[in-house]
Amino acid sequence: MDKKIKILFMIDRKYPTDHVFLEEVYAKILSKQKFEITWLMKSKKRIEKRKKAWWHGNKVIVIPSRGNGLTEYLYQIIDLLKLKTIVSKEKFDIIQVRNDPIMGLIANYFSKKNSAKFVVQLSHLKAEETINFAKKGFYGNKIKNLLVGTIEKFLRQQMLKRADLIFPISQEMKIYFKDLNIKKPMIPLQLCVIKKVKVEMKKIELIKKRYNLKNSTVFIYLGTLSRSRELEKMIQAFSIVHNNKQKTKMIIVGEGKEPNDLEFLKKIVKKLNLEDSIMFTNRVQREEVPNYIEASDIGLSPVPFNNVFKRSSITKLGEYLNQNLPVIATNFPEQTKIMKESEAGFCVNYTIKELSSAMNKMLTLSKKERKIMGDKGKIYIQKYRNANVFANKVIDAYEKLLKK
Repeated sequence: MDKKIKILFMIDRKYPTDHVFLEEVYAKILSKQKFEITWLMKSKKRIEKRKKAWWHGNKVIVIPSRGNGLTEYLYQIIDLLKLKTIVSKEKFDIIQVRNDPIMGLIANYFSKKNSAKFVVQLSHLKAEETINFAKKGFYGNKIKNLLVGTIEKFLRQQMLKRADLIFPISQEMKIYFKDLNIKKPMIPLQLCVIKKVKVEMKKIELIKKRYNLKNSTVFIYLGTLSRSRELEKMIQAFSIVHNNKQKTKMIIVGEGKEPNDLEFLKKIVKKLNLEDSIMFTNRVQREEVPNYIEASDIGLSPVPFNNVFKRSSITKLGEYLNQNLPVIATNFPEQTKIMKESEAGFCVNYTIKELSSAMNKMLTLSKKERKIMGDKGKIYIQKYRNANVFANKVIDAYEKLLKK
């Protein structure tokens, strides 16, 4: 039997994570092949010292989540450096980090000390988003956000320069890093979908009853309610459509970065007299999300075209398509490509006028026509965004990396 390749994967998620890509590609596929993965995650609950745990048969090192702001980072650095002996003993072939530049620089230190390859996976331009918050006056002190975002961007740049391999989340992110003079091998890994989605008819009926969705065409928005998403445009577009077609409803599934995000949207809904037609569910458990999608007719994936989102990969679009929903999406490179190639709906600019026009257009289609769109979307997303596709990319990348 061939010796297994040992990976330490340090991620910016709390244990146990419900992240689809990490679970489906790494925990369920790679760890069952020639890879032995040890995870490092922060604890969800307050703990005083690190502990060992298991996730899908993989070992997990759980470090404490404690402190706030600067003290949280200081505690994290201390807790990570305490792992030096464990890392040396395990003799990992690859040390990989996801997003967190402080974790990344410590992971790089471990990799140099132990002759391991250093890999970075990036799912989001967090530093740029924090700088955007500063410019728009969102989420706290402008100067603090600008300072934090600038420092994070500098640290991320240092992390990327030291990497042996980078997995950006999109082709656009790869191009962006090249423009920032990052000259390391980069292989985009977009978000994936699961092969079999579990839904429960009883729960679907309860959702329809709770939100009075029966006998209505239901639009669904799934995801964060952050002010940066500009969801007021989506709500205003729906109000135009609803005034003409009363048998329409919308459910908004998710939570904001802060509680005020939800209150901001609720005030708009109230002002437009749509409280009986737009329902907020707040955050639901990941395993419940398919039931909400199944209770809906049309998926909405509005994403502002800015320096952060245009370089991202959007989860909600894949989830809608994976459950046969026709979709109205907004233009940015990845969504435009998927919608054009799949023919699963309409892709428009993120304006109230174009969104409302697309909603009206979707409502003029028969159920059969919308089903044809939805079926095309599922065929496409299952073919090009299934976990095995990405697992093979990762395996190939690791094999080439370890041969160097």
